[in-house]
Amino acid sequence: MRVLFLRTKSLVWYPYLKDIQDALNTQTDVKLMRTPEFVMKEYKAEKHHFIEGLAEKELNRVKKLNENFTKSLFKKGDFVRIKLAAIQSGIRKKIKMGNKKLVVVPFSPDIYRIESVRKVAEDKLGIPTYLIVDKDGSRMMDEKTGKVKRFKQSDLLLIPNDANKDMTTEEIETLKAQVDKLNRLNSTSEIFVEGDKMEEPIVEPVKPVREKKPKQLAKYEIWTELFKGKEFTDTDKDLDELSKEPNPFYNTRWVIQNVDFNKHGKKGEKFIVNVVKKNKPEVTETYTLWSVLDEAQDKEKWWENDMDGIKKSCMK
Repeated sequence: MRVLFLRTKSLVWYPYLKDIQDALNTQTDVKLMRTPEFVMKEYKAEKHHFIEGLAEKELNRVKKLNENFTKSLFKKGDFVRIKLAAIQSGIRKKIKMGNKKLVVVPFSPDIYRIESVRKVAEDKLGIPTYLIVDKDGSRMMDEKTGKVKRFKQSDLLLIPNDANKDMTTEEIETLKAQVDKLNRLNSTSEIFVEGDKMEEPIVEPVKPVREKKPKQLAKYEIWTELFKGKEFTDTDKDLDELSKEPNPFYNTRWVIQNVDFNKHGKKGEKFIVNVVKKNKPEVTETYTLWSVLDEAQDKEKWWENDMDGIKKSCMK
């Protein structure tokens, strides 16, 4: 369709519907290795054995895909490392902002053991989940809900049996500090184990916007006054299009606190929005202003058409 629009220099497509239909029907299907036109001719010629063969091949392909999808890669007693994006919000922020290349060490330095496997029923479609424990036998807990945390296969990395699993607590803490330094993080791992006291995080008050002299305000200060208190919902199911990692904040409602300027940011990432979770202000997150406006466009009541100009300014 795009080639057609470029060739005709027009968005009118219906006069060329026959050409579009012929183009689609003469393209080889990567699964069937035949064109739709060829399959239809075989069907009209009542060569049902050919059609039945294609159907059986496709059913076997889907069955094998489902088996691979639901198959457990790990078993009880296996030793694993955890993907840091599953337990550290600092890593998730970097990935969310497109800075995945800054994550030098993607997995935890300490080693855990799989205590149990929750398999998928034969008549269901899903992925297995795993309950893991640390070297002391304490279960991993979710720092936000306080419940036992279960991990997906993509969150874990299998460790060989001959790996050194007898590190001391001091050695583990030293490694964690080194990993955080390499990943350019200020805080250590946020995962909790049973028995830990889960303290409420301290929410620092938002710094008031200081008036600059002369009276002309910077863009981000004007936008802070414009957007502060506005709400939006994160509707991205994946952290980014390449990795397809699930977004832990999918369908979360956020409240804008302020807009900051990052002079070192790449194109589209210079204006940063600090937000807090609605009805749970202790949970904070950072988005680019462009992504916030993109989420709000035509969805939020506070969106106005002239805000499209602000979106364009964010990409300069």
